[in-house]
Amino acid sequence: SEGKIIYCGPVDSVLSHFESLGYLLPDRMDVADWLQALPTKDGAQFLAEDQNIHADGDEVDVDTGRKHLTTDEFVEKFYESEYGQKIMERLSSPMQEGDDAKFVRDMAKNRYANPTFKSLKLVVQRE
Repeated sequence: SEGKIIYCGPVDSVLSHFESLGYLLPDRMDVADWLQALPTKDGAQFLAEDQNIHADGDEVDVDTGRKHLTTDEFVEKFYESEYGQKIMERLSSPMQEGDDAKFVRDMAKNRYANPTFKSLKLVVQRE
């Protein structure tokens, strides 16, 4: 996916997101492997052709005859989705002072901070 985010949401919804784009998970394939293959040229083999039924028997809203999406098209479809819209809405609003802002400040300030002596000790040990 060229380092771009093509999905960011609940794990329970990942299959339905890509099924809505016309891709079906094969019966004998792991979800993680399928997700890694989708944005590559091999992802075209997972396009639903004349299929409107998922392996679970549930109907899927799939248009037949779709072409395989490029990485940029996957990104665009994600940001058009419910979860993509929520992310964009959250990013466009200013961060309010409160727990979230305090958490971000503390993480940036303290997570990777080492005392000077500890940093010196780590460098000497590497040499």
